[in-house]
Amino acid sequence: MEYEIKITPEDGYVHVEISGEATHTNALEMWERIAQACNQYQCYKVLGEQYLKKALTTSDIIDHPKLFKKAGMSQSHLIAWVDHNPRTRSTTEFIRDVLTNRFIGRGKLFNNVDEAKNWLLRDPR
Repeated sequence: MEYEIKITPEDGYVHVEISGEATHTNALEMWERIAQACNQYQCYKVLGEQYLKKALTTSDIIDHPKLFKKAGMSQSHLIAWVDHNPRTRSTTEFIRDVLTNRFIGRGKLFNNVDEAKNWLLRDPR
């Protein structure tokens, strides 16, 4: 299955759209590209939209803190994420919980893009 990542600089944030199938390799590539874009645009606020057909495995989720660090993601990044697939949303919540519990990354999961964008842009960073 094809995996696509689109990253666009916007006013005050970096907009990420991903679609396809989630794998460890795809997740690492996505977070590396996000970290690179944030560095390039000197903007560490990320609004992500996810349209995945298949979620990560539990072992890949548990490994996400190492993957996040390897990709260059840090506490400097603020992430507002929207999972558009109700079937993968609980997995996305689990990833956020794992990262939050390990004090890696700051972010929140939202039901829609408007809520995510409003939350992201309210942060004074």
